[in-house]
Amino acid sequence: MKPRYFKARTVASFEQNLFFSHCDDSAEFVGLTWDDIDMEKRTISVNHTLSYYKKRGEKICRMHVHRPKTDAGTRLIPMLDSVKLAFEMAKEELEGCEYEQPVIDGLSNFVFLNKYSTVHNPQTLNREIKCIVAHYNAEEEKRALKEKRDPVLLPDFSLHICRHTFATRLVEVCTNLKVITSIMGHKSVETTMDIYADPSETKNNEIMGLLSDKMDDVF
Repeated sequence: MKPRYFKARTVASFEQNLFFSHCDDSAEFVGLTWDDIDMEKRTISVNHTLSYYKKRGEKICRMHVHRPKTDAGTRLIPMLDSVKLAFEMAKEELEGCEYEQPVIDGLSNFVFLNKYSTVHNPQTLNREIKCIVAHYNAEEEKRALKEKRDPVLLPDFSLHICRHTFATRLVEVCTNLKVITSIMGHKSVETTMDIYADPSETKNNEIMGLLSDKMDDVF
């Protein structure tokens, strides 16, 4: 049987449920500290990123802290309910554990640490996503063969596709473009619409249906 792949650039809804409920830029994600999280106000302060590279004069690659290139990059993002719950679970898991927080360019108290008590590398997370996709697809092919149907396989995607999908879903439910641009940290509305907001066929049909209803009311 010939496998069927989803060709859309935006991640499909069931993939979204499998892998994430909210995601922004991976360099911002891995650099989050508990000082950036305000559980009472339900906000996430985005004010820096982490990058892994070797500076001139250094012998090895290491993580470095960078501040946003533009004022728009520094922002407060409201938490989704699922995100707040995830932070609460992460905090609970850390309580009672013995670990040493790394210090990177004077910054510490990071939210996400690996088993070596170091911050995650975005490239490592992307490799993990590939492993998850490969495992799911292998199992799906077995199920499809047993059920005598075509397998529905996940495409390869990265953390940046999660950001792309988040922006697209946000555009589908929010009509205020300035709000979307602010949340995404873009300098202009044009950037948001041109790069990250792919209209889906379902959404296009929905909008045309609404327009048709309006036209019927007029005429």
